Amino acid sequence: MWEGWLRNWDEAWYAEIIKNMAVKDYGWLMPWWNGRYYFDHPPLYFWLSSMVVKLFGLGEWQVRIVAVVAGLGVVWLTYILGKRLFSRRAGIGASLMVVSLAQVIVRFSHGNLDSLMIFLFLLTFYLWFRQKPGWAGITLGLGFLVKGWLVGLFPIVWIGIYEGVVKKRLPVKRMMRVMLIGTGVFLAWVIPAAIRFGKPVVDRYLLMPEAGRLSRPEAMWSLKFFEYLVRDVGLWVIPGLILVLKPKWVEANKRRTMAILLLVSFGFIFSLNFLDEKSDWYLLPVYPLLALVIGYLSSRWNKVAVTMLVIVGLVNAYRVEMIYPDRSAVGAELGRYARKVIPRGETVVLDDHDFTAFLFYSDAGMVYVPSPGGGKPGEWWMLGYDELTKLVAEKAPVWIVTPNLNNLPEELRVKETAEYKGYKFLRAWGGFSDSGR
Repeated sequence: MWEGWLRNWDEAWYAEIIKNMAVKDYGWLMPWWNGRYYFDHPPLYFWLSSMVVKLFGLGEWQVRIVAVVAGLGVVWLTYILGKRLFSRRAGIGASLMVVSLAQVIVRFSHGNLDSLMIFLFLLTFYLWFRQKPGWAGITLGLGFLVKGWLVGLFPIVWIGIYEGVVKKRLPVKRMMRVMLIGTGVFLAWVIPAAIRFGKPVVDRYLLMPEAGRLSRPEAMWSLKFFEYLVRDVGLWVIPGLILVLKPKWVEANKRRTMAILLLVSFGFIFSLNFLDEKSDWYLLPVYPLLALVIGYLSSRWNKVAVTMLVIVGLVNAYRVEMIYPDRSAVGAELGRYARKVIPRGETVVLDDHDFTAFLFYSDAGMVYVPSPGGGKPGEWWMLGYDELTKLVAEKAPVWIVTPNLNNLPEELRVKETAEYKGYKFLRAWGGFSDSGR
């Protein structure tokens, strides 16, 4: 949590939204990012983090603390559910497994949405388990306000399967009450937002909750998420082999609960494989459920064996983290330097794909990122190098930060103002270049 820079992509991206809510005058109804309203994730995480920034000022830990506290809540609820569903020892094992799985510590200790969403998922099930459907409905609705209603339905699916299989009944009225309350909480934000912003809100938050990630489900099918699962679980799979080799080892009265946890988990993972994007952190919601299974299976093991699994799990988590080395410090340092050189609120072109940390620290009005082929649909901040001339003509003067002048069109007229760590800071305007390139 005390890392001295924000990480690309999501953390710095969300921190920019939080900054605009808490420090600047863009309002709290709809997130604002990189010069435009951000019609993607609902605003609950941003609201909570903005309150922290209002109280304690803007900084790295202030935009992370909500995720960290929610992450601790996930670990606590995993223990509580393990204790209630199985035993105290199973709950301890499950909570230890959660924190030693790949991705969990990194995602939960930085300013990402995952830990808050998963905390609300587990809390919804726990409140249902405690016979408190009204409160469960509220937390269900709050879950909708983190990443939308489609993934937000995950706990109600879990509840329905649990009641149908374990309790052999389906309390439709109570479940409908939870759904109605949850929908009401969600609509309490969606309706004012739709009145203010119109069709984009209705399309994104009601009609397209998958955000275009299911455009070609059959064509995009793969087993990628199962590969991620094997990678992240590591040697924690060893207790799971008990189910295969010695299924009778599982107590008869626990088998249905185990079956539900596995059914919900693998059903969720199976559905992820149809998505256009195969981001590995999409798996995180099922990790507490799988941890409950493994926690129970390892509950008869001695402490030394479980401790070794935790240590090996943490080593594996570090290994997975090193697969994609973090370059955020580069963007953060460039952004801090740019803040000294470039007037605030200016349009900037950063010739580097990892730009979100730069945007946050530079306090630029808008940052564009050039690439040979431009961006994907919806990535309005991406443009081709051949589009830079038009951009400069429309928004001149424009600042360009690049490690290679040869990337720029010949017709651009630029003046170098500074250089920092191999990146040239240029002021660009229309016309022909006299830079000698």
